[in-house]
Amino acid sequence: MLARFRLLAIRFTLLLTFLAAGIAYPFNPILAKGLLIGGVSGAIAFWLNVRNAEKLAFMPRAKVNSSVYRSTLIRMVLYALGFYWAFTLDRETMHGLLGALAGMFAIQIVLIFLGLTGFDLKEETQSDGTDR
Repeated sequence: MLARFRLLAIRFTLLLTFLAAGIAYPFNPILAKGLLIGGVSGAIAFWLNVRNAEKLAFMPRAKVNSSVYRSTLIRMVLYALGFYWAFTLDRETMHGLLGALAGMFAIQIVLIFLGLTGFDLKEETQSDGTDR
């Protein structure tokens, strides 16, 4: 169930990111590139976070803190690299950086959508014939 949620969230995030970048490209290509950078790095960071959460369930207590700190550091470095790359696209108007910031919110929008609609649970409910 968690694997299905993770895959669905990543797929919807990438779909939303590429759709937004495709719409923005004719108006401002740098903004579109920033959206792609932010959306993809946000999706990768979410995937790493969920994968780490799955590992934490079976990890000894002594190693939990170091694993949490390490995964947080990796995510922050990923965000920093994405923001820096987007910043180098356009240093004057910062459209690339603003696009990357907006792109990072794509995963949040998708998670709110999945949480409110329960879209990731609908197929499981219908497949076994019982309501939960």
